[in-house]
Amino acid sequence: MNEIEAVWFACALDCEGSIIFQPATRLRKGTTRLIIYNTNIPFLKKVADIAGVGKILTYPSRNLLPGRRVKSKRTNWYWQTNRRPECYAILKQILPYLIIKKDIAYQLILFHELRGKRNNQSYNEAEWTILKGEYTNALKGEV
Repeated sequence: MNEIEAVWFACALDCEGSIIFQPATRLRKGTTRLIIYNTNIPFLKKVADIAGVGKILTYPSRNLLPGRRVKSKRTNWYWQTNRRPECYAILKQILPYLIIKKDIAYQLILFHELRGKRNNQSYNEAEWTILKGEYTNALKGEV
């Protein structure tokens, strides 16, 4: 991904997407996912081309606006990747260009670097201390 593509992808993720990050605990498996929603399939094909990973999927319209009895006639689409190494690689490249979702992206990058390849395990006390300290410094602008 070159710089222009990274800026474009960061804008798409900031405006139309979600970063879902839930670390694993003793009782549940962790989740990492990048999603970008849109009703325009060429837009999402561009997202998939730039990312080089993930899938484009569809879901039924469930959103009824107040006072409306009819669902949207547009098909809802989304691009997603839910593999932690892919999410890490994408976020590492677009982090400087994110604005709205920069804090959660930075937290996910720290988590990945801290845990390495040991997926789906809970933090120990020392790891929480490191992660919270570096995350707090990042929010203060000391990245």
